[in-house]
Amino acid sequence: MRKNFVLGMALIFSCFSVISCDPWEDENDGGGGGDDPNGPEVTMLLKEIKTMTGDTERKVTYSFDGQQRLTKTVEYEDITDQTSYVESIYSYPSEGKINFTEKAYSAGELVYTNSAEFEILSSSQIHALIQSDLVGEINSDMTYSSPCGISKIVNTMDVGNGPETTTQTFEFFDQKCSSMEYLDGEWEQTIFNDDKFSPKGDPLKKAMGVTERNPIKYESPGNDIETITYQYNENGYPISAMHTFSPESGEENYTETFIYQ
Repeated sequence: MRKNFVLGMALIFSCFSVISCDPWEDENDGGGGGDDPNGPEVTMLLKEIKTMTGDTERKVTYSFDGQQRLTKTVEYEDITDQTSYVESIYSYPSEGKINFTEKAYSAGELVYTNSAEFEILSSSQIHALIQSDLVGEINSDMTYSSPCGISKIVNTMDVGNGPETTTQTFEFFDQKCSSMEYLDGEWEQTIFNDDKFSPKGDPLKKAMGVTERNPIKYESPGNDIETITYQYNENGYPISAMHTFSPESGEENYTETFIYQ
């Protein structure tokens, strides 16, 4: 199963143009549609996603506040073990700022903590300070490219011998914001999106007024391919998904079921 970098590191911002506006305005825009005419007409908020891989069931639960902003997720890799999970908390301390804390537990014991403070600096610049028990402190400077989102992320961290910088770039190539992604100039993966609506409620994308889509295919080096086939409801949100992997990926196929509030 693919894991996103902290919050996917796919920040998208479209609220500021010529003049400044409050990124928390229009909170009833359907989870990220904003003024986008292609945004959803009906807001659907997740309650949970159930995943079946063989005989193992995984579950992620979602909580939202009164303004339809994501406030909490709890992820269980195996629902038969309720003492091992990852809890993520999202908060909105002030205009243009979003905080994130992730804690992982195994057999009831805290394993690690990650946290991030995101700040929208302008219509094209975002800064994040990330603190991780696993890798230490990371400073991320992000460049936004309308309308799809972040086109560049520069991550700087201290690895003991001084600062080390890595650069992620994203090249968008269709109206669904499908993208080719590179790390320090080397191709990492290509992501193809559908034209429907993602229910996951990424708080950063919501704050930036972006219509979130669903990935339908990942292509990575070594003929590593993941294909995702969805069933949708009448509002254009997925109700189920089948993830199929190429033999080269070494991954096991799995299914998802989306349950809404």
